[in-house]
Amino acid sequence: LLVFFFFIKFTFFSRFILGMAWVAGFVLLVLGRTAIRCGKWLLLKKGLYRANVLIIGTNKLGEKLYQGMKHDINFNIVGFLTHHEQDSHNPGAEIHGSVDDFERLWQQLKVTQVILAHDDLHDRSIQKIIQTCHINELTFEFLPDQVDVDLTSIEVHVIHNQPVIKILNTRMMGWGLVVKYFFDRIIALIALIVLSPLLLILFIIIKLADPNASAFYAAPRVGKNAKHFLCYKFRSMIPNAEDLKEDLIKVNERAGGVFFKMEHDPRVTRFGSFIRKTSLDELPQIFNILKGDMSWVGPRPHLPEEVDKYTSEDLRLIGVRPGITGFAQVNGLSNLSFQDEMKYELYYLKNWSWWLDAIIFVKTIWIVGTGGNRIKTTSDNT
Repeated sequence: LLVFFFFIKFTFFSRFILGMAWVAGFVLLVLGRTAIRCGKWLLLKKGLYRANVLIIGTNKLGEKLYQGMKHDINFNIVGFLTHHEQDSHNPGAEIHGSVDDFERLWQQLKVTQVILAHDDLHDRSIQKIIQTCHINELTFEFLPDQVDVDLTSIEVHVIHNQPVIKILNTRMMGWGLVVKYFFDRIIALIALIVLSPLLLILFIIIKLADPNASAFYAAPRVGKNAKHFLCYKFRSMIPNAEDLKEDLIKVNERAGGVFFKMEHDPRVTRFGSFIRKTSLDELPQIFNILKGDMSWVGPRPHLPEEVDKYTSEDLRLIGVRPGITGFAQVNGLSNLSFQDEMKYELYYLKNWSWWLDAIIFVKTIWIVGTGGNRIKTTSDNT
């Protein structure tokens, strides 16, 4: 209210108005939160939006957890899976099988939340279940008992007096993710307006060089939740570049064998080489941000055939929107092996914060402006 008065140059000022604004804000805040909680409670009472929980472990700990949750309006216990053969305790709910049956059962049971009533996170079957949960956006939690976990990717809360640790795929969750999504679009809209003259000039130059070819290149990429989308950029190669790629793949210079990179790619045009060095070929990806396919900062969007070669750990990256730039890009993407790139991307995933995004964004501008560590996102693979 004070800022509003300042900008409209309002000379009259009433302490009563300021006091009433504070009272009204406080009352409306309380009423708003109460209304949301009441609405949520009514939906849960009707059986809507309850978490379908699958408990792993038919031991005493699993039974205790079940007894505390079965009457909770927030949960719907779909059953149990046994973790070890010696887990022969009767937990009081249906046992659907063992942990080896999880891949077959989770969709059938419509599971949205998995709770491990055990502390053996290093078991190979449990690790596989955790990866499946991350890839399919299922919540995975476990009851801790002196376990060693990555503290950058957990949240701790309590369910019926039992401490529960939630293993996160990324910190990019909740309101932070919502605000990031809207900020991406707002900044993209502003950038599109400001850069429209430059986009038009680049379009005309590329079109004049080859009137029969499109000025844009739309490449299939894998986005959030393995959704395929067309990633846009200015064409920097000859029109039949994809047809020649198969012959050039034998001279791939990128370590790791997953990505294709060639320092002096004969398919790149003269002007294409310039817009690549200056990263101007990536500007059309602003449209991908406006469509909601990409973010300004995030993991690099990969080709479907590259994602097919991911390990189960690497697949965690498709749980978030890819970015025009990212942590791997500003740390020498073109010179990194596949394994090193994945380390950078997974570090970003686990340690995401607004501050980290800001550092990456500023460093990207610095690198592009100084022509230092060359940043490429999608162009290196086409």
